[in-house]
Amino acid sequence: MITAEMLLENKKVIEEGTAEKEDVITLSRLEKVLGDGEIKIKSLSVNKIQNITKMNAKDEYKITLTIVQNAVTNIPLKDKEFQKQLGCKINSTDIVEKIFLPREVKAISEKVAILSGISADKNEEIIKKIKNSSSKETKISE
Repeated sequence: MITAEMLLENKKVIEEGTAEKEDVITLSRLEKVLGDGEIKIKSLSVNKIQNITKMNAKDEYKITLTIVQNAVTNIPLKDKEFQKQLGCKINSTDIVEKIFLPREVKAISEKVAILSGISADKNEEIIKKIKNSSSKETKISE
């Protein structure tokens, strides 16, 4: 069983596991068009994702667009001047829709979810099946 002492002894390793993560994904359409389709993304904190969700509670696609806008780091998607130059509304997610196709937005947001540790796909790896843990139960004998 995990104890406070174990956590304190492994504090650095634990902090590394919860630190911001980065990755690079390649979008084939942009690679064909621009010669380079690499998009650099970062994980988002649960707090950031919750704030995005609250701000866009009624529109799931808008949540996804905002997550992508906040996670892509090699394109200045939140820069007002860049938005203006591309003919997008300032302070909106229009720029994400202008650059990426809906399936690309979905792929990027799914990768961000994995990096951020909130992907449902990873739950099986994290939580052992109940039947496996039940075999380790301590039985009390009379």
